[in-house]
Amino acid sequence: MADYYDVRNSFLNDVLERKTGIPITLSVVYVSLDRQIGLPIVGVGMPGHFLVRYSAQPTVFWIDPFHRGQLLTQEDCQQLLERMYGQALEWSDAYIEPVSDHAILQRMLYNLKAIYVHQGDHRRALGVVERLLLLRPDVLTEVRDRGLLQAQLGALEAALDDLQLYLQLAPDASDAAPITQQITMLRQHLRR
Repeated sequence: MADYYDVRNSFLNDVLERKTGIPITLSVVYVSLDRQIGLPIVGVGMPGHFLVRYSAQPTVFWIDPFHRGQLLTQEDCQQLLERMYGQALEWSDAYIEPVSDHAILQRMLYNLKAIYVHQGDHRRALGVVERLLLLRPDVLTEVRDRGLLQAQLGALEAALDDLQLYLQLAPDASDAAPITQQITMLRQHLRR
């Protein structure tokens, strides 16, 4: 793939039109098609590389849509994870268990957010964070990120509200000190 982080790889309409995508979007295409024909295929949120699982008992195997539908055993999945993370991530059988459609959508949004943040496209990143908060309003780091993005976009009062809420709900957060500094700077800007 020429540019793995091309934003078009995260949009299903573009994936279908271009016939290329990232593991999660290609897996969503697989799952959607298989639901149409009744195959027991589900999405599997393995860290770093989304897969699908076929489970018509007693037969269970995994499919890697990103690598042209390569069939995988559990051992193959473990080796794939080890190639990606080395010993930094210990194997868990939970990595190859089915995930909900809700979890798939959330992971797709996190991917999209990362791309927009990397590109410096704060407006689009903020739109993604808003959608993530619709799915999971309890994820405080997204409240924080919304505040930080709003600050980048010049919406200082909204940024201040979000960052204060974040610290109010997570006073012992590991990033409390830099967020407190950001709040102080926002207050100074608003006083001017």
